[in-house]
Amino acid sequence: MSAFFVSVVVLPTKSSAMGCGPVLANKLVEVSYVYDGDTVKIAQRQKVRLAGINTPELDSTNLVISEVAAQATVFTRHWIDQNAPVYLQVAQDAKDNYGRTLGYFVSGSGEDLGEALIKKGLAYAVTVAPNDEKQQCYARAETLARKARVGVWSSKSVVLRALNINSAGFQLITGKITRVFHFKTADAVVIDDSIVLMIKPKPSMPLRIGRSLEVRGWVNKKPFRYEDFTALYVLHLNNIANIKVL
Repeated sequence: MSAFFVSVVVLPTKSSAMGCGPVLANKLVEVSYVYDGDTVKIAQRQKVRLAGINTPELDSTNLVISEVAAQATVFTRHWIDQNAPVYLQVAQDAKDNYGRTLGYFVSGSGEDLGEALIKKGLAYAVTVAPNDEKQQCYARAETLARKARVGVWSSKSVVLRALNINSAGFQLITGKITRVFHFKTADAVVIDDSIVLMIKPKPSMPLRIGRSLEVRGWVNKKPFRYEDFTALYVLHLNNIANIKVL
C-alpha cells in the first residue's frame, strides 16, 4: 500500500450509511502501516489511534490477552487491506497526549472497524470524554461478544479483582467499594482498599460503600494519600460509561 495517498475531500454522510453513531465528517485516507489492533499510520507519518476502544497489549504476560492482541493486529491489517481506501472520522477531541489523531475508521459500505473488533472480542469498549460519539453502539457490540464468549471474553482471567492488581496499564477490574472521599470537583471511590477511582466530574449514579463494581480504564501506579488512607494505584475516569454496578 502506498504511504503517500490521502484525499482531503470531506464527505458528510448519514450514520445509517457510514456505521454506528451520529453523523460525522469523513476523510478518505490510505493506511500505510498497522502498529497493532487500534493504532495505525496514514500519510505524512500521521499516527491514528482508534477512539472508543482499546485492544489488548501485544507484550502482555497474560497468554490469553497477548494472543488476542496478535489476533486484533491481524484483523485490523486484513480489514484495512480489504476495504482500502477507508474513511477516517476524526473524534471531537482530535489528539491524545502522545500527539496521535483520535478517530474512527469506516469502510465505503459503512462498516465501523472499532465495532467490528469489539464484536469479535478483539477489543474492549472504553469511553474517554468528550469522545463518546459511538459509546452506545460499541457497548451493544461488546454485550454480544461477552454473551458469545469470543476473544478476550473466552477467559475469566481478563477480569481482575482489584486486590490482585500489581501493574499499571489498561485493566478490567471488579471489586467492592470500601471507602468514598468527596472533593470539590471529584469523588475518590476506593475499591477493595486497593485502587482509587478518581471520578471527575462527580458521578450521577450513587456509588455507596459495599456495592460491587466492574470498572475499566488505564491504571496508574501513583500513590493516593488522604487522611490516614493510602493506595498504590489510581484510575482516572471522566465518563461513567466505564463503570458498571453489579
